[in-house]
Amino acid sequence: MTIPCAVVRDLLPLYAEELTGEETGALVREHLDGCESCRAALEALREPAAEPVDSAAPLKTLKKDLRRRRWRTAAVCALIVFLMLFTLFARATAEIVLNADEAGVRVEGIRKAETGGDELLLSFSDRVAGVRSETVIDDETGETNLYLQAWRHAGKVPEKENDGRFAAGSYACSPVPDRVFYGFGEEQTQLWGDEMNGGIQILPRLVLGYYVLLAAALSLVLGLLWLLLRRRKAAPLLRQLFLAPLSYLVGHILVMGTGTLSFRAGHDFLMILAAAAAFYALATLLLQSRR
Repeated sequence: MTIPCAVVRDLLPLYAEELTGEETGALVREHLDGCESCRAALEALREPAAEPVDSAAPLKTLKKDLRRRRWRTAAVCALIVFLMLFTLFARATAEIVLNADEAGVRVEGIRKAETGGDELLLSFSDRVAGVRSETVIDDETGETNLYLQAWRHAGKVPEKENDGRFAAGSYACSPVPDRVFYGFGEEQTQLWGDEMNGGIQILPRLVLGYYVLLAAALSLVLGLLWLLLRRRKAAPLLRQLFLAPLSYLVGHILVMGTGTLSFRAGHDFLMILAAAAAFYALATLLLQSRR
């Protein structure tokens, strides 16, 4: 019995799923043995169906991209606010060194200390926020020379520091040194003890100036390399390396301005590093947002 191709093709979906009866299946098989086009149609039915296209994929990608942009914008704003507040804090808490007249320093005399020994008492004006000291012992004579330096904050003067020696505008030297000098640097005033020939100068640290020069040199070299190799694969790495010394220079300017002398080099260096790290992160985020 000859079955038309149109009838067989209507039965092929049922035949492919093995849902036809025995007699119908036999007739379809007999037709397929002599009909190449119907065999091809059956093979097409038996091929695995293509996976459905996820129409929501582009929308999901867009949402992820918008989420990343929002986080990046929030991070940029937070870093800008941090740098502004940190700069204000650094400038407001910067220590301004006072000369002898500004500090109003004078020797009050020797008194009995609570420990039982003698101590030398000095007084300072109300504008002094704190006093740093450094003791130098003469190797030849064994005499003790004490060097003092008073300072105030650049912003509003806070409560006086109390380290056990400086409190309520007075400074106690115990045991009593052979000599007391006021001032670190070239201008020193002897407040107590016999005069001595020559002397020792306690100079401000110069190390921050060396760091600035090193950062400037690295910025120049790495910046030129980045410019020359900007189309090479190494360009992103050179850009990040260039940002490191540049960020240090910006951090130095934010914390200390254009000055490099410091009596507290360790403290100022850490403040500069904090500002530099924030600027480095900010610059990286801004450059990434441009791509």
